[in-house]
Amino acid sequence: MTLFKSSFQIFIINALAALAQFLGIAYFAQQLGATVMGIFFLFEAMRAIIATPADFGLIGALEKRISENTTPGSFLTSAIVLKSAPLSVVIVTILLIEQHLNRYIGSDVAVFLVLALLFQQASQTTLATLRGERRVSETVALELVGKICWIAAGVVLVNLGFEVYALIFGTIFRHVLVFVLAAIRMSYYPKRFTRTHLRSLFDFGKYNVISDIGGDFHNWLDVAIIGIFLTQAHVGAYETAWRVTAIGVFLSRAIAAVIFPEISRLDAEEDLLEVESLIEKGIKGSVLLVIPSFFGTLLFSKDILRFLFGTEFETAWLVLIILMGEKGIQAVYTILNKSLKALNHPNLTARATIVSVATNILLNLILVSQLGIEGAAIATTVSIIANLILHNMYLSDIIEVKFPIRFIISSISASLCMYATIRILLFRYSVSSLTDLIILALIGGLLYFIFALLFPPLRSTLKDTLQSIRI
Repeated sequence: MTLFKSSFQIFIINALAALAQFLGIAYFAQQLGATVMGIFFLFEAMRAIIATPADFGLIGALEKRISENTTPGSFLTSAIVLKSAPLSVVIVTILLIEQHLNRYIGSDVAVFLVLALLFQQASQTTLATLRGERRVSETVALELVGKICWIAAGVVLVNLGFEVYALIFGTIFRHVLVFVLAAIRMSYYPKRFTRTHLRSLFDFGKYNVISDIGGDFHNWLDVAIIGIFLTQAHVGAYETAWRVTAIGVFLSRAIAAVIFPEISRLDAEEDLLEVESLIEKGIKGSVLLVIPSFFGTLLFSKDILRFLFGTEFETAWLVLIILMGEKGIQAVYTILNKSLKALNHPNLTARATIVSVATNILLNLILVSQLGIEGAAIATTVSIIANLILHNMYLSDIIEVKFPIRFIISSISASLCMYATIRILLFRYSVSSLTDLIILALIGGLLYFIFALLFPPLRSTLKDTLQSIRI
């Protein structure tokens, strides 16, 4: 199965999950408002931040070792044993500072934070096992089921008057469900392990825990710092904008998920030329949609937030534009990060991430207090750029990283043509409803595809992609 065909299948499932989550967030935002959504997003931010020390990089280490096809059952047991210590420390800490956490988040939710963390870690462990077995599409499908069930449970509980607890209970239910469904599908189960298994996982995990702080962790740091300086309503508006832009990197994440076990296998076989080719293809696929999405956001950022979420959220229109631009950088970073890990260099991704996170925290502390939520978006963008530069530098010392410059320029050019055409249409037709927004977005997508055919590098990639997925 080709890279694009495998990635496209995962992308389609991710797209369905994104659409479901998008509609769910829009519904909850309309029903609950920015302040209640902000409380939920602070809860999720705390869960995501504490998950990093609780896991200690072991989920990524487990996926890596299982993908190498060496005593997978023993590595699974080792991961469970190793995870128990940091997870226990984090849970005890949460209970000790329960009142402070509740006051910061804005609701009595610390106990539910423990439950969400426990089942999230359990579900991620089983999903990592399936990914290590190269059954990536199954894990994405399970996550889709989980998100749909979260939305369904949330809708029912919101209508029963549970407000923010509706979303929290739905989240816990989602992780429990995914854990059970993934566990019964695993081919490998816990077996006896040795000290060698523990050491192997620990050696990978101690660097992976730092590199895991990249990507979405930047967003949760933003949310946490916004919660310190601003209100829950600001948190709600910012995170809603982030959820919209997350659509831009679904394809890159699908590709990264597919190439990780493949590069790991090729590295074991010492076939670095094929690794170089795979990374170049991965970068092309990653930016295929995010570049036109950025130009579409330039056109409709206010309309997207107003018609989908409500006027309360329109204040984040500039944040939406900045973060969609950031997703273009993150799309490439995601491929390089996964590639460097697959080549068994989590220590190098850790170095890059330390610099990136330090930059993000420092800039957030300075810019959020001065510029508000726009400052958080700028801080994240600068830190992701730094992370990308360092990842490229480290990866280039191992293999030749071939950036498809002509392809990227072609995509920008086609997007500019689309942007200009839609801008001309907007002089005559205004966006006055959600229906108008959807129609213009569809027209924009069609125009991008048409203009893309005018540029040979883009046309060639589109042709190869369509042929590989047999559309």
